[in-house]
Amino acid sequence: MPPVFMAAGGDDNVSAAYPEIYRELKDAGASVELHIYAGVGHGFGLQPTSPLSVSGWPDRLWEWLFDRGLLTKK
Repeated sequence: MPPVFMAAGGDDNVSAAYPEIYRELKDAGASVELHIYAGVGHGFGLQPTSPLSVSGWPDRLWEWLFDRGLLTKK
């Protein structure tokens, strides 16, 4: 199982299952990181209208990728 990065808005119905999925992945030995952003719905993506609380999620993903050696800085 490859490493897994999970990000969701807390107001998105699908995010309610994320903690269970996280636990199942951890129990299976996967490297997994979970971010659930409160007050944010589905599809926040990279929209400039996203709340400040969620606007940093791409930075969290980049950090996660570099920390695991999946990307390297040049």
